[in-house]
Amino acid sequence: MSPNQYPLFVVDALAEKTDTGYVFNGLLLSKLVTREQYQSAIDTLIDWGTLWEYAPSDRQAVAAYQVALDSSSSPSSSSPSQPPASPEEPEASSEEPELGDPIPEAQTKLVVDGWEKRINEAATH
Repeated sequence: MSPNQYPLFVVDALAEKTDTGYVFNGLLLSKLVTREQYQSAIDTLIDWGTLWEYAPSDRQAVAAYQVALDSSSSPSSSSPSQPPASPEEPEASSEEPELGDPIPEAQTKLVVDGWEKRINEAATH
């Protein structure tokens, strides 16, 4: 297995498809794959034009994690003056994606379509 495959297969293994979308075992996933490992694997395989040769068959499960990462890096919905819920809660926790919420298939399809476009662009350059 290529090092670039590892994060994708871990994400796929820890994704559960439900009626409302994809749900992750976030605690376990955050211990096995970092944001950087995942993003590096995606970017490298897209640049090589081999993403779908090395990715799991459920492309949307892999894309669901990208949606979670993207949503976690967007500004928080809480107001800046609002104190953290618990003083013991580390500030870094806001960096981790919210993996408990279902990620709708419509969003994962958009990510897969975006990856397809990037692969096609990389192939023409």
